[in-house]
Amino acid sequence: MIKSEKISILSGEARLGGTFFYTEAPKQTPGVCICHGLPRENKPVEEKGYPFLARMFCERGCAALIFNFQGTSGSEGEFSFSGWSRNVLDAISYLASSPRIDSARLGLVSFSAGAFVSWSAVAKDPRIKTFASCSSPSDLAKIPLIVEGIKYLEKIGILRITDIKKNLKELRNDLPQLTPLNWAGKISPRPVLIVHGDQDEVIPVKNAHGLYEKAKEPKKILVYKNVNHQIRKNQEAMNTVVDWTVKNL
Repeated sequence: MIKSEKISILSGEARLGGTFFYTEAPKQTPGVCICHGLPRENKPVEEKGYPFLARMFCERGCAALIFNFQGTSGSEGEFSFSGWSRNVLDAISYLASSPRIDSARLGLVSFSAGAFVSWSAVAKDPRIKTFASCSSPSDLAKIPLIVEGIKYLEKIGILRITDIKKNLKELRNDLPQLTPLNWAGKISPRPVLIVHGDQDEVIPVKNAHGLYEKAKEPKKILVYKNVNHQIRKNQEAMNTVVDWTVKNL
């Protein structure tokens, strides 16, 4: 039986809400942290499709953690990509500290903007043994709509931002430092899986190919035909992500 419990992660000055999924097991199990992207709705991850993905991992013998990045519904704090990068590392620390988890077998599965901030986190943190990057930008600074997108999400209340001008200034400083292309070659010998839809209307598939070229072995790229940006909703892709992650933990 799969069980779940609400959790709270302290990251900087913000409390991140989340849910930990697990099964009762006689020994410690691998653990996987799942990171969402920029939200399209003012709802926490628990009300989207992420619990289903977490349960898929539990069915294959892994515990799974989903959480809400700072500045989004379900968590405290203000939105910033540098904050999100810190959130990833703190979520991994939370997962590693669980007595149910084998801290030597930790994986990370991230989507879109959550994947954008995860590349540097994985490169910096050797505790993360596998990384599956889904629909990730290779360089958000080269995507002209990112600033307008942040402004729009703040305006309609999906991202929590007190001073939008200050936030956008910090954003422009954060993007070059977090650019996945600068970190992709620093993760080996840990395995990386890059997953993308060929009809991604937000992050063109060329981003996936650019990341694959920069990454070193062991690496794998999977491009799914007729799949858009929300690749999380494609069952075939998610089955592959789960199977690959479990196999490499």
